[in-house]
Amino acid sequence: MKELEDLGVRRVLLSGMPLTYNMPLARFIVRWGMCFLLGEQFYRSTIEGISELVCGHSREAIEFTKESCPRLKVAFFDEASSLTQHGAGGVGGGFWKDSWHPSCQGHAMLAKDAGACLKSLL
Repeated sequence: MKELEDLGVRRVLLSGMPLTYNMPLARFIVRWGMCFLLGEQFYRSTIEGISELVCGHSREAIEFTKESCPRLKVAFFDEASSLTQHGAGGVGGGFWKDSWHPSCQGHAMLAKDAGACLKSLL
């Protein structure tokens, strides 16, 4: 970030890891890894726990950046939260193109949410 600041960049949008229970592939991987032995709530808790851990580190990185690079304005886009909000329909519900990638419509929804975060930097 210091290099960006030295190059004259003044606004940065950081996105959290896009991992959410609503992502069909994430559910499959956790279920497969647990050999389909445990209940749905366990799968949800596992995925959400990993996501929160990563987002927590992202937020810590933002706070560190604000302290060490005072000329930078930094915002955090919680992509997992946006995916959770919009992607609940699963594959075929319009948001997801496949088990991992949002459709064009899904990307438009994410872009709108990311744009709201960018506005906080102005």
